[in-house]
Amino acid sequence: MTCAQDFLDASNPIFEECQHGVATLSRLVVATPSALAGEARTALVPALYAYWERFFRLVFAEYLRSVSMSGLRFDQICTALARHRVRKEFRDLEISHRERLLRKLDNESVEAARQYIVPVVGNLGRIENLFATPIDFPRPDEWVSTDANVRYEVVEKNCSNIGVDPEKLKKILGDSQIQLYPRLKGLVDVRNDIAHGNVISPMNSDAWNELQAFVVTLMNAVQLFLYDSLVNDEHLFR
Repeated sequence: MTCAQDFLDASNPIFEECQHGVATLSRLVVATPSALAGEARTALVPALYAYWERFFRLVFAEYLRSVSMSGLRFDQICTALARHRVRKEFRDLEISHRERLLRKLDNESVEAARQYIVPVVGNLGRIENLFATPIDFPRPDEWVSTDANVRYEVVEKNCSNIGVDPEKLKKILGDSQIQLYPRLKGLVDVRNDIAHGNVISPMNSDAWNELQAFVVTLMNAVQLFLYDSLVNDEHLFR
């Protein structure tokens, strides 16, 4: 099985789950008395956004898992993916050891600090050994950044981490007359306004239908975008 086919087989159920979830939200609106339908739509926008964030996190994680299954070595993989793999190791090492090392130096002794350096050096050796092994992203969902909200800047950041060009995603959506940046910003802003209590006015059916259609189209486009990048896998290599 190719890396691209592996990704497609794993990401299809994710898309189907989230698409079904979005459709269920609309069925909930239909089941609501018409006098309360507007309020129901407004209340369900954060749930609609949650399906987008869930899809984004899981499908990017499946991308990294598929790359891990490829068997490509560090000296073969593109710089962006190699850098992403090592950067997290250095960040985790810094977070886990810096404060404890300074605490030992300030509150115990120089010798205690020196002894503590030994496992730090060992961890650095472990990171160095990664360069002689196939690329691997253990617990791949932990390598996907969602920040506070998955708006365009977060999409762009994750694309940069894995070495794919978000302009290609924009083009896929552009073929459906959708501008990614303003539409995704609009979804996130509406969700935040509702979740933070800034907007509680009823949402009409046209606005709701447009929002949910955008989420489904966006999820489909992201899956296609990542799949195409694996089919045309030149970017995976140095």
